[in-house]
Amino acid sequence: MKSLQKNKTWKLLTPPSGKKVISCRWAFKAKYDSKGNIERYKARLVAQGFSQKFGTDYDETFAPVVTYTTIRTFLAAAAYKNLNVTHVYIKTALLHGNLKDEVYLSRPEGYIEAGQEQKVCKLNKAIYGLKQAARAWHLKIGESLIKYGFEQSKADPCLFKFANNGNPMYIIVYVDDLLIAGKEEDIRK
Repeated sequence: MKSLQKNKTWKLLTPPSGKKVISCRWAFKAKYDSKGNIERYKARLVAQGFSQKFGTDYDETFAPVVTYTTIRTFLAAAAYKNLNVTHVYIKTALLHGNLKDEVYLSRPEGYIEAGQEQKVCKLNKAIYGLKQAARAWHLKIGESLIKYGFEQSKADPCLFKFANNGNPMYIIVYVDDLLIAGKEEDIRK
């Protein structure tokens, strides 16, 4: 819930008449340590996207996935050019994607205050379970990388390249995981 609030995922309001409100639920999961002991519990709010209707609740859902050929070429080029390769996991990545569609979500259980029972969540950002969530995230990460000077590959939209004074840096986006190849000092920046 902290991630959703910090990210300004929604705004509470009374839904316009005739607008469909998508239901949601909590998904609970236990995280285990290497010995099989419960380390912590997690809760994730998930939209019940199966109730979304094409043309009403969403228009596009396609989000590319990096090809194995791109990954192999990326690793071979990194080895050939003596580049460092590192992995970065983007926590709650799908929650960062901006929605272009007008989507209303029922209030999550445990989040309804007295006197505001009629209000629902108008989503500003995607949440897990929405049909367009992966696409919204891919567009967001792509726009951000391009803003920082990366070029998106025409051959594979999940590969980005940045040339920094002759020092290339490459990034592969695989949903919420990034593979980064470059000189160590460039990666740290």
